[in-house]
Amino acid sequence: EPNPQSRVSLSSERDPLGMPRVTVDWRLTDLDRRGFERTMSLVADELETQEIALVKRDEKVGPRSQREIEGTWHHMGTTRMHASPRSGVVDPQCRVHGIPNLYVAGASVFPTGGANHPTIQLLALAYRLADHLVERHDQDTVRVGGTPTQSGELASQAPAQALTGAPAPGQKVL
Repeated sequence: EPNPQSRVSLSSERDPLGMPRVTVDWRLTDLDRRGFERTMSLVADELETQEIALVKRDEKVGPRSQREIEGTWHHMGTTRMHASPRSGVVDPQCRVHGIPNLYVAGASVFPTGGANHPTIQLLALAYRLADHLVERHDQDTVRVGGTPTQSGELASQAPAQALTGAPAPGQKVL
């Protein structure tokens, strides 16, 4: 469940280039803590079952230890995925709502984070996005003035070239 109390915002403080610095207000919920504890318990149990290691179990994760576990967490949800632009930044294909050729692939698109590292899910997301982009590329052929071109190449043409169908410098003609 996303925690609306956690957020990333721009600070009034500026970096050396004059850009606003980022402020992260990250708050763990009881569900976050339980998920972290359960994951650590499962890993410890398996290490002991396989006789790989005897695991010393720490006390439960409480409010005072949030700082200690910060290095094991990944901030997620800053470009949240949702079918509706009212509830998210990117659609289910990771395309930024309202911008046809801008995609975001990373943990920031996850609606919420779990208690585990997101590496495998990120790889799956990247492969899925790559498949979508290849499919879109294959379907995105248009005809301009009788000359087939890729729509991405068409965008780089000067208006006169787009109207005449003449290829832009360096443009591949299919």
